[in-house]
Order: sequence, then C-alpha cells, then structure tokens
Amino acid sequence: MLNQLTRGQKLKRLTRGQKAWLAIERFAPMREGEAARTYPDLRSAFKNEYGDSVGIRTMQNAIREAFEDELVTIRRTFTVPDYKRNTALEKALETTFKNLKYAIVPEIRQKDSDRVDSDTVYSILGQALADHIQNSRNLFRPNDAIGLGSGRSVYWTVSALREFEGVPVSPVILASLTGSMFTKNQTSPASELLDGDTHVTMLLQHFGQYLQISMIRHSIAQNSESARNTALKTTWLGDFDSHVPAHAIVGCGVLDLPGHRFNQEWAERRLSETLKPIAGILERIMKRMEEIKDSYPTYRTIIADVCNRFFVVPPPRPLLQEAGLTKKLSDMKNDIDELNKRLITVTKHQLSRVNNVMLIGGPGKENALHYLLNLKFKDGGVSSNSKGDFVHQPEGFKVDTLCVDADTAEKLIAIANSV
Repeated sequence: MLNQLTRGQKLKRLTRGQKAWLAIERFAPMREGEAARTYPDLRSAFKNEYGDSVGIRTMQNAIREAFEDELVTIRRTFTVPDYKRNTALEKALETTFKNLKYAIVPEIRQKDSDRVDSDTVYSILGQALADHIQNSRNLFRPNDAIGLGSGRSVYWTVSALREFEGVPVSPVILASLTGSMFTKNQTSPASELLDGDTHVTMLLQHFGQYLQISMIRHSIAQNSESARNTALKTTWLGDFDSHVPAHAIVGCGVLDLPGHRFNQEWAERRLSETLKPIAGILERIMKRMEEIKDSYPTYRTIIADVCNRFFVVPPPRPLLQEAGLTKKLSDMKNDIDELNKRLITVTKHQLSRVNNVMLIGGPGKENALHYLLNLKFKDGGVSSNSKGDFVHQPEGFKVDTLCVDADTAEKLIAIANSV
C-alpha cells in the first residue's frame, strides 16, 4: 500500500508533492505484481503531469528523499489464497479421535516441487477456522468469555475474523491467555507481537458495543517462580475460577522447529528483553534437546507447547525402553517444570475448564497434536515409574475443534493407526 504523508523537503527544485508523486508513480505497478516503472517512462509521465523536464539523477534523489522523509511509505499487503476443505479427511479425523466435535482440514499440500511458505499455510488455517466460527452463528453468546492464545495461527484467525461483519453479541469478554511477547529489538516489525494481549485488542471490532477485556500486561517470562506468582495475582489468570472462558482459540507450537520464537532467539544467540529472564533455563533445555536429537535422530518432536506452556512429547515406541533416553527425558522434564513456573500463561488444568477449545496446528506438529488429542498430557510432560516405563496420565484439556492442513491430518491418522 502506498501512502502519501507530509514532511519537509530537502530538494529545492522539487516540491514535496512532486517527490511523493514520483515515488508513487515509480512503484505503483507493483500493486498489480508488475515491475517498477522505468525512469525514462517516469520522466515522460512527470513532464505530462507538471509540464517540466527532470533528469534521472534528480528523480532518483527525489524518490530516495521521499522515503527518508516519510513522504511516502510502502507496505506489503497480504491476501489469503482461496482454499477448499477436504471433507473426507475431516470425517476420518472425527472418527479416529472420538472426542473431536469438528475437524477443519483445508486442502494444503507441501509438495517438494511446489512448497507453500509457512505464513501462507497459517493464513489459510486461520481463515478456515474463522470461516467455521462465522458460519456457526450461535457459537458466541451474551456474557461469553473468549480466551485468545499466542502465535501465528491465532493471529491469522483473529485477522480473518476482523474482516467479517461484527457479531451483534454483547456483552462479551475477550481474555488474553499469555503474557506479553515484545519484539526482538527496536527495528523488529510490529507483526512479531503475536501474544494474547495483542490478539485481544485486534478482535475488539468483531463484536458489539459492550465489551470487557482481560489482559495480562506483564512480560511472559519472569526472573523466578515467586516473581511470576506475584505478577500472576494481578492478572485475571490469578482468579481464573471466577472468569472461566467459554471458548479458547489456541495454537500448538513445537520448540524443535526453527519457526518457534524461543528457538529463533536461541539460534541467533541474542535473546530479547522478553526472554532474558529465562536465559539460563532456556539454554539448558535447548542443549539437552540438541543432545537427544543427535543421539536419537528418529525422535523428531521433543518439546511442544500450547500458549507457551511447554511439555515433553513421548518418544517413538521403539525408544521407550532406552535407559539413556529415560534419564535424559527425566532431566528435561525437570527443566520444563522450572521453565513453566517462570512463565505467565494459562495452564493445561485451566484450559480443561474451558467448554470449547479450538486448536490449530500446522506442518511438523503431528506428534504433538496426537499427544494432545489423546488427552495424554501433564504439565511438564512425560514421567516414569519405578520400572523406567513411561507413564502418561490423561490430564489436560479436551480439544473440541481441530484445524490442520491436509498433510498433517493424514499423518495424524497414520500415527493413530500405528499405535
């Protein structure tokens, strides 16, 4: 999108309006996916517009200064591609996982010859879930509280909902399920602010006039468990039993994947102010995870999260009796427990109180999703008994609506059939 702004000029010969005009005309074809306008063509257009000749060097300087002085800005606009739902896979998921009420499966395939970038995948998943919500006219009712998690999947769902006509339901409570995630640095784009608080403010316009918002307003990571508990008492999560949401829109994250915010910052070896309070524990977890991956390459998904509440995903069945792995996972579980005690975010026990949980998951998350869909969850993940066998307690939350791409749906069904 091109926006003409107002600021002072540096070139004496051209007015700020002329500089802005040149910049807009130069890049206007890009709106239609075409190449920028050539300078000879731009010079002819300028003469037709203003009746004056201008040199190419002057035009180049004018355009550069138009951007430097913010006379003109360029913003990339994103259009969610059209999609079709795979009803056969949706029925297969609902049959395989008995607790599911609804499965939503956009037909997205990750073929090696034509891979879809992750933002496009999650924009389609978000659009598909938003369409489902919009078509369920009686889903949100007066006095409902709606919990919003963090991450791209929730961001794209909320973004899609904002495009629909507002729902005439009030009063409604919008509640953040996670603490704040600040941008990595001062030059990072605002789009990195994918925390629950941000999503609450984004969704305000989707509803009627009477709204109540419950935001966290604390950074997600704290220096200690006591600091976290003190901050938690000042948030609505500290009095969760009095404000249990009727609905929650959450995403599944996998720490092993490079797209995870915690993983990205660790890989760059430069933590943002958000994650500095947990630098030590995050370092131990990431190093343990790397060691496990090196020793057990078939163990592809080790740590996952919902709303940045982390858990260990059980290893493949052939590795269950590996004594060395049992010890490593026991140590990992202790670190995960410590990490979770430092994070201001909804717990799985709290999510179990929510009547309608809508979960989104994309490529590479099938093992974590399978674990969650089978209710084999404890905060902190797996544990072991005196024999060293892994014990899975059916403690967690029930997923009512699942939204995944077609590849992930097929993998989920295959995992379920192999158990």
